[in-house]
Amino acid sequence: MNHRNTVTWNSMISGYVQRREISRRKLFDEMPQRDIVSWNLIVSGYFSCHGSRFVEEGRRLFDLMPQRDSVSWNTVISGYAKNGRMDQALKVFNAMPERNVVSSNAVITGFLLNGDVMSARSGGGSSGTLIPDDQGDAGDGQRKFKRNVVSWNSMMMCYVKAGDIVSARELFDRMVERDTCSWNTVISGYVQISNMEEDSKLFREMPSPDVLSWNLMISGFAQKGVVNLAKKFFERIPNKNLISWNSIIAGCEKNEDYKGAIQLFSRMQVDGERPDRHTLSSVLSVSTGLVDLYLGLVDEGRRQFKSMVDDYGIEPRVEHFASLVDILERQGQLQEALDLINTMPLKSDTAVWGALLGACRMHNNVELALVAFDALIKLEPESSAPYVLLYNMYANIGQWDDAENVRVKMEDKNVKKQAGYSWVDS
Repeated sequence: MNHRNTVTWNSMISGYVQRREISRRKLFDEMPQRDIVSWNLIVSGYFSCHGSRFVEEGRRLFDLMPQRDSVSWNTVISGYAKNGRMDQALKVFNAMPERNVVSSNAVITGFLLNGDVMSARSGGGSSGTLIPDDQGDAGDGQRKFKRNVVSWNSMMMCYVKAGDIVSARELFDRMVERDTCSWNTVISGYVQISNMEEDSKLFREMPSPDVLSWNLMISGFAQKGVVNLAKKFFERIPNKNLISWNSIIAGCEKNEDYKGAIQLFSRMQVDGERPDRHTLSSVLSVSTGLVDLYLGLVDEGRRQFKSMVDDYGIEPRVEHFASLVDILERQGQLQEALDLINTMPLKSDTAVWGALLGACRMHNNVELALVAFDALIKLEPESSAPYVLLYNMYANIGQWDDAENVRVKMEDKNVKKQAGYSWVDS
């Protein structure tokens, strides 16, 4: 490009910042002329990268800025918050010459991101309140920011995260203007405490529910065990998305409506909605339930697993392999389960080996139990669970000498028996 101006340079820097390619800093350094947008972009770029050296450089550049606007200040506040440095975020907030609603929202959101609900509610030591108010001044010298729907939503989310739904509802009822997020926030609060009666009232009053609103209702009713109502809400959704399908399928699985889950999964495929790893988890859990109810359905779980990988390109995680291992074990196919563990492309975790050891105990397969036991004590040498399971298996089949050897080995390794695990008495 023969003729570059500041806008052109800023566009290039913006692209690199969005991709977090902060190594392209040289482009900023080579700019013949920078404006405030240039500075804000490079400061934002450094704060968006995790790590002390990036944060420190972002702050150094902020201090070097020839002039700053509200975007500059808010970028640094948000940057500190996202990196868990709320003390520094507050210092910058308190030093701002002109604070605005965006600034207060950034601090509130920062406290929430860092799990400090109380500070989000109280202001965490800021010179001025963060709580939204109708007036611009509190009358006591402290600045209160004019009402902003994002501020109200942030504070409601504080209460919801703290489990204080009563206070969240009080804020909601005080709001003069509400957006869809306001409604969804308070609805999610009632879902959290399984008060679906109140949620149903709110949903009926909601001017324009979006797909999230519908999905929340589905999850709430499924969580409460009222899967028929969850299905009714699902059928009424104007525009279903992947989360809608996953929510209802998972709801059916959790409520042991396995046939309903399989039927919905089939419909999902017919409707052209591509499943993801969450769908795969639910479908494999459904297959496990079907194996318990109907013998000979091991192949169904394998088929679903293969279809997800081959037809939809889903990269299975260790929990998916664990579910498939569980399906095999429930039918007593322990050698097949071990073969799967040994050939899976991911490193097996304690859940996979623990399931195999538990199944070996159920089927009294000492040979494979020892393989699972050795793997578990390598992964978690301080856990007593493998020792207790192996001891109890030996005890169940009357091999008391072997059982005692397991107990002695555990004592020699100085492993303490965890609460909830008990020895089978001789």
